[in-house]
Amino acid sequence: MTARTSTSADIRVGVYDLGSLTADQRDQLHARTCAAGCGSRDPARDGGHAYVRSGAEGARLGYVVKICDTCPSLGGRS
Repeated sequence: MTARTSTSADIRVGVYDLGSLTADQRDQLHARTCAAGCGSRDPARDGGHAYVRSGAEGARLGYVVKICDTCPSLGGRS
């Protein structure tokens, strides 16, 4: 397993502005780190979706994210 980095909140909860994401959140969004926020750089299984705002009408764009083997899924959301 790869070393963990800094932790951040679970990216799967909420809808984010793409331009306001932190570097840690971008790593989660692009499946480079665990979407659950533990910081693992070894996300091995599907973790559901994370959403960013898209356009002025309140639409959302979903990204498929990954979680590590030790983090729980979000039940029906994953």
